[in-house]
Amino acid sequence: MKTRRSSYRLPPPPPKKRKKKGSPGTAKVKLKCNLSREEPIPKRKATSQGPNPSRNFVVQDISVKHCRTTRRNSPTCEAEFPFQNLPTECKVKVFSFLSDIEKCHCARVCKVWAQIMRTPRLWVNADFKKLFLTVEKNGVETIARPSAVEYLRMKIKTRNYAFHLVSRKAFLKSLTFSFDLQEGEEIWLKLLIHCLHETNSRELSRVVFNWVHTPHPYMFSDSASHSKSSRILCFHKFLKALHHACPNVASFAMPFDWSPLSLHLLSLFENVKSLELYKYWVFRGVSQSAINKLLDQFPKLERLKMEVAVQVRESACYPQYTVSHKSLKELDIRESNGFFLWSVTLPQLRTFQVSRGCWSGPMIDRDHLKIPCLYTVLHDGAPNLQRYNECKLDGDWRVICSEELEQALKASCFCKKHKRGALIY
Repeated sequence: MKTRRSSYRLPPPPPKKRKKKGSPGTAKVKLKCNLSREEPIPKRKATSQGPNPSRNFVVQDISVKHCRTTRRNSPTCEAEFPFQNLPTECKVKVFSFLSDIEKCHCARVCKVWAQIMRTPRLWVNADFKKLFLTVEKNGVETIARPSAVEYLRMKIKTRNYAFHLVSRKAFLKSLTFSFDLQEGEEIWLKLLIHCLHETNSRELSRVVFNWVHTPHPYMFSDSASHSKSSRILCFHKFLKALHHACPNVASFAMPFDWSPLSLHLLSLFENVKSLELYKYWVFRGVSQSAINKLLDQFPKLERLKMEVAVQVRESACYPQYTVSHKSLKELDIRESNGFFLWSVTLPQLRTFQVSRGCWSGPMIDRDHLKIPCLYTVLHDGAPNLQRYNECKLDGDWRVICSEELEQALKASCFCKKHKRGALIY
């Protein structure tokens, strides 16, 4: 027997009533992503403590929730910063604050950014030291000695980095490297000269380089046996090429051999304002005439740092130096050994750095040398001095020697008053 199906159907549910816009109990919340939503306003209790802070949290939760929803649904959400709509000049300015590695990562984002990264003004710092492995010791980063495989990789990276700067036609403003310029038939010297000539290096203003040493693995450490004279010739070639490519260099930091030709080539850079000259050969003496010639060739010099190892002589003729310059503001001789000042004429000097390090010379009687006190030397020749090592000087330091200045002199001066014992050691 067949059963008959019932034709009765349930009625549809009644439609939900929608609240009209602007009806009481609702509020129109404008979100950061240019959307709107009607949400009920929580009733505020009538208390004497002021407005209810919970309403602010409700609005923040709504805005965050809707911003996340719209980012998935709408790619042109106004919550995101419209970086692509900026002019190219503004984009270049923003990218200029990134490091070289970060710029290379940005070039892989899209074709537009890759094209922007080819702007020559974005590549202003040529730092070849970043390609070496560094080790941090006592808060100071030093270049580690690489293995043989790492050394070969470093050579490939250096060549690729140089040709990268050449292909971008970089506007170089600073150059940093550490290469033995005579190594391997002057391969580093040729690479650097090619990089200077093929880039826009007329605006180069700072050069920090070590032309004596390349970080080698132990199996390649025999390069130190090469003659010093051939290395100095390569240094002269680099100075000539540097002056030809960028004559407006204002800052140098490098080892210096104090030879007459080196002084002449360095004097070709007329706009030098900062010099850091480190010792190249410990047995190379520095005469008073060489220091005078160096200071006379640079009338705009404001900062001078010297590392000088004075030759050991008889006690009666041990050299004592004078320093005179009209515009020098900072003098640093902390790394020097046996560099005693007899007098200074530095009217613009503001900072003076000196130390009494380990004495490497013979045991000399201090009475034969007649070393003057540094307080007297600075009192007569540096009236505008403001800092002695880490000690800040008062305006009346020439009248009254403070206790802090006296302690600084005891730690750095070789005179009878501030150093115990009769010998220099």
